[in-house]
Amino acid sequence: MSINPKCPNCGSKDVQLTTEMSKHSVLWFVLFGWLWLLWWLFKAMIALYVLILFDWWYAIIKKSQNKGYVWISKRIMQNRSKTYHCNKCKKNFRG
Repeated sequence: MSINPKCPNCGSKDVQLTTEMSKHSVLWFVLFGWLWLLWWLFKAMIALYVLILFDWWYAIIKKSQNKGYVWISKRIMQNRSKTYHCNKCKKNFRG
């Protein structure tokens, strides 16, 4: 989506971004925690490879051009989903 997304319901640009983290119970961690830990380690390996092979070099290039850069490895490791709230029609939608 673009920087200023539009509401798919009413078309308004008056939206607010929030990030939510997933929440699980203790029973979930007892039963599936080891799978989650393996998945997290796999994501950490991928993020490390992206950081070493791509992010540093691209950040140096963007820094020489006096531009900003959003780190891809950081987006890989974050466990948040983006939810937008329309202030006009009060609907929620994912971005």
